[in-house]
Amino acid sequence: MPGGTRAPQHVAGGTAAAVLHHNGTWLESPPSGPPGTRRPIATAADIGPPEKRVPMRIAAYLAHPRPGSFNHAVFDAVVDELRQHGCRVRAHDLYAEGFDPLLTASETETVQPLGAAADADGNTDPALERHRAQVAEADALVFVHPNWWGMPPAVLTGWVQRVLVPGVAYKLAAAEGEPAGLLSADRALVLNTSDTPAEREEREFNDPLDSVWRACVLPYTGITDVRRTVFRTVTDADAARRSDWLRQARALAAALLD
Repeated sequence: MPGGTRAPQHVAGGTAAAVLHHNGTWLESPPSGPPGTRRPIATAADIGPPEKRVPMRIAAYLAHPRPGSFNHAVFDAVVDELRQHGCRVRAHDLYAEGFDPLLTASETETVQPLGAAADADGNTDPALERHRAQVAEADALVFVHPNWWGMPPAVLTGWVQRVLVPGVAYKLAAAEGEPAGLLSADRALVLNTSDTPAEREEREFNDPLDSVWRACVLPYTGITDVRRTVFRTVTDADAARRSDWLRQARALAAALLD
């Protein structure tokens, strides 16, 4: 399969030890502003004693349909690490939540800001509205997903198209113009899994996922610091190697606060 296979990615020796509750709520309820309003980024280095620092708000997204996959283990490790560092994390398992990735006709506008989120019948879609509001106020984003055919899974592609819309993630004066990013976030961590060796990925496919995130999607929203790591090859990895990857995922999550 180009760009990677959909081979099983279970954690060797069993599934992820702990399953976090990915319900999309902040650990604390932060004040929210209108989508598209930039605000200063809260980092671990904010001035003042630790108890006075403003916790970073991080929105994290998992796109893998099989519970117990290695992607789930990576996601759980990252979310747990961020929360241990005091971050307010909105953790979304898009498949488990049943996020609807189908773009409606009213959502195809690329220049004018969209109105209230609605389904194909014109009914208000509170879940989609929450996703847009949450991504607008986050300080950093995290994406965990496999490489399938050189693309993110369909549910995450649909999330990008339905959530990162004009008036929320960017503004554009004209279709041929340069976008101005609107997200408060200035950094993102992308963690992928693949069964394609790195040399072949570059030689035959030119690593399309790197272009998707680093060139096509995130800079459009104003995110300039894109950090991406690929764990490969997953299917034949033993328990020790997977444990090393999970430790690496935690370290990358902690470094996101720098």
